[in-house]
Amino acid sequence: MKNYTVPIAVADKIIIEKINQKDKKAFDLLYQRYWNYLLRVASNYIEDEDTRAEIVQELFVHLYTTPSYLKIDHSLSSYLSISLKNKILNHLRKKNIYEKHIAIASEKNRSASETADKHIEMVELQKQIDRFIEKLPEKYKEVYILKKQKQFSIRKIAFRLNRPVDTVDKQFRKIKILFKNYFKR
Repeated sequence: MKNYTVPIAVADKIIIEKINQKDKKAFDLLYQRYWNYLLRVASNYIEDEDTRAEIVQELFVHLYTTPSYLKIDHSLSSYLSISLKNKILNHLRKKNIYEKHIAIASEKNRSASETADKHIEMVELQKQIDRFIEKLPEKYKEVYILKKQKQFSIRKIAFRLNRPVDTVDKQFRKIKILFKNYFKR
């Protein structure tokens, strides 16, 4: 007695007909027959095993849930391969766009973070300068405030405080030395 086998192309046509009739068993057969093949095809484009399996799974879900009539002119395997490649391209496109958005958001966050950090540093530095000013003797404090905060010249400070220009100049140089020493610690 001879054992006859049905050629795969004929069997694929029967599977397609049955899938178009919403036959779940035909879909299960399609899944069993092409799952490993499609995973191998996906491995040519996607390194991550989980991502490959997810994309192949998406293809099968699409075939199962789409209320369309499958009309395949070529072999079922080439149809599935092309469909899978399209899914992979869509995945890679979305991934690329996602990564660009992440990079932009990351840069914005980094920039905002750096700005916030700089602001915090400036506030802290200003507190230290204020503490330094508070520790200065009153005559030096007046000179510092007029020079640094009011932007007065040494001559204008001398005139305003009714002091000799040389005295104000020496006081300001002394303030600079005290300032350097205060922030060296």
